[in-house]
Amino acid sequence: TLRSDNGARQAGVKGHLDIELALDMVQREATEDVAILFSGDSDSKRVIGILQSRGKKVYVVSSRGSISRELIHAADKPVFFLEDFQGILRRD
Repeated sequence: TLRSDNGARQAGVKGHLDIELALDMVQREATEDVAILFSGDSDSKRVIGILQSRGKKVYVVSSRGSISRELIHAADKPVFFLEDFQGILRRD
């Protein structure tokens, strides 16, 4: 379940977001050689496999506590962890 800025529940949004992201990745594969996926959700494993079977590299960026083992194994290496970039990504 996702929540809006005012805290209201937005049930079902996540499922649509996963599907839209996967479709966008597959649609763009003809023009891109590399995909960078910002997710830790194992639902993305299938689209990673599809793109890799077509010769594409798929790198994953996630946080260590939120990435599934399946995604770590499916992604091209290295897997990038947000914690390793805290100095660069901090807010001023």
